[in-house]
Amino acid sequence: MKMTCSRGFTLVELLVVIAIIGILIALLLPAVQSAREAARAMQCQNNLKQIGLALHGYHDTHRCFPGVATTFWIDRDTTDKEPNEFEISWLYPVMTYLEQMTVYEEMTKAPNAYHAKLSTQLAPVFVCPSDGQNEYDYVSPSNRQRTTNYNAVMGPGRDGHFLNQTDSSGLGIAATDGIIYLYGATPIAEVRDGTTNTLLVGERVNDLRLWSKGRSGSNAAPAIFQGKNVVWPLNTRETVLCYRQGSKPGGCPDGSDLLKFNNIPFGSRHPGGAHFVMADGSVQFLSETISLDLYQEMATRKGGELASLGK
Repeated sequence: MKMTCSRGFTLVELLVVIAIIGILIALLLPAVQSAREAARAMQCQNNLKQIGLALHGYHDTHRCFPGVATTFWIDRDTTDKEPNEFEISWLYPVMTYLEQMTVYEEMTKAPNAYHAKLSTQLAPVFVCPSDGQNEYDYVSPSNRQRTTNYNAVMGPGRDGHFLNQTDSSGLGIAATDGIIYLYGATPIAEVRDGTTNTLLVGERVNDLRLWSKGRSGSNAAPAIFQGKNVVWPLNTRETVLCYRQGSKPGGCPDGSDLLKFNNIPFGSRHPGGAHFVMADGSVQFLSETISLDLYQEMATRKGGELASLGK
């Protein structure tokens, strides 16, 4: 009986097959990553849409949007506007419109921005899934106080529309020409530049602080935790501008310029720009190439500018 031997693969053929498989993986991987980022961006957009609806729910009840900080006055004259430890962020009063009634009621019982339990908890709607790098407040990471990616747009602070600020504070002005600002109570009728053209809430990824804190400091030098001024271009990176604080892990990159706390830029980890809630509750993606002038015009509620994305 005649025996035959089957021919196996040569080393060259094996290497060619491996190379082809590697090329296919290299071609498919970016597509998979792109699809995943598209899904994350869609979730982020949906988060902001829910926040926009909640803010409008708050407006329907109170006839105004909330201020960037909510103060619980305990045995104090309500005309005294100096802050205390109970100053809580604007996210708290909109909790009831986001099906977070338990959080709302718990905070009402023991109003404290550093609430041992609630400051360590946060609904997923307040977190952009594309970030994933700033889950806890960097000042006290061991306390595991949660952070949010969504901040109020306080405005650019044009023409003197800001609270008094000491030059040596290192915090920057606290703008008051946006919709949500310190001690603000803006009715939608006051958004005279058009609700479809005015920024309400936007994304941030750098130097995030605990979600429950509205502000600290004095009126002369308030540090705004969950609202920022529109002073710098969208998506300005820390390699260009960086907020320097002693407790910041790793410090700042060499060559970056000093950045004031209230001016930390809006931005995201989405390619090319960031999402914003507009005053009408819609969500728009702003390109990082938007001109600074147009960007700042869209951040004012009644600056008189004819600003829109179609400009």
